[in-house]
Amino acid sequence: MRLFSDNLIDYYYRIPSFNKPSLLAKVFNRLIQKFFAIITNYFVPKYYKKTSCEEKNRLKINDIDPKIVASLTTFPKRISKVHLSIEGIIRQSVKPDIILLWLAESQFPGKEADLPESLLKLTNRGLVIKFCDDLRSHKKYYYTLQQYPNSKVILFDDDIYYHKEIIRNLINLNEKYPDYIIATRAHLMIFKENHLAPYNQWIHNYKSADISLYHHHTSGNGTLIPNGNIFDQIFFDKNLLMEISPFSDDVWFKVNLIRLNIPVMITGEYQRDPLTQNGSYATSLVSQNSHKGLKDKQLISALDYFKISFEP
Repeated sequence: MRLFSDNLIDYYYRIPSFNKPSLLAKVFNRLIQKFFAIITNYFVPKYYKKTSCEEKNRLKINDIDPKIVASLTTFPKRISKVHLSIEGIIRQSVKPDIILLWLAESQFPGKEADLPESLLKLTNRGLVIKFCDDLRSHKKYYYTLQQYPNSKVILFDDDIYYHKEIIRNLINLNEKYPDYIIATRAHLMIFKENHLAPYNQWIHNYKSADISLYHHHTSGNGTLIPNGNIFDQIFFDKNLLMEISPFSDDVWFKVNLIRLNIPVMITGEYQRDPLTQNGSYATSLVSQNSHKGLKDKQLISALDYFKISFEP
């Protein structure tokens, strides 16, 4: 079980992808993804539980002057399974100095008393749980970047099984390009007649070694922010971000990166749809943002507010 579970996620990312997939190729990819999702959701949680006591599967917390901070958030419908994503962060080959999980105090008024034992156990292995105002998905980055402005902050999601080399790849590229956002996964923004095309017309899971303002990172797959000082006070305007992009931290991030002229690089190693926990899609913002047009509405709202145009 150890050998199989240890390599299962690696096998998934080794499956060849198609640059310009036909309908048949898309169907094949979807079937492969579902197959791996089924066996991952069966074997990996058991493996995590069986090996959780091993010394290599814990962090030595440094919260005074951390070099690498992993940050994520979740909400009540995901709280019972978020420990699986955190396990994947703890088990990285290059480990963060601290993992921060931000929870809305209004959603967990009893604080630790409202949390499952599976999550609380991780506080002995490198997790720090903090309670804050409810900024929806923006909690993922908002407080961490301000609390640790000089640290490398890596953003994660609460429903993904992570490959153990995610952080290593991000750090390696950051050492070569220390001033850029480094993304594990991104989509290429597409323009038609100087106008931004709808999100579903972008090139998804885009692979490129280029540096570009128009690589739209998907933050939860592992996105490295070199430090919080690259942003200004407008970026941290709590009222403004909740007014313009309340349901998408990625949109707020992307438009501000364009506004501040901060480009994005893609590691390219794990550039495909991630392996997610059972049932996560039904409670995800992706189902609203991507497939119901909410992302496009928030993008337009943010671009209009900052008067950003794409004329040559």
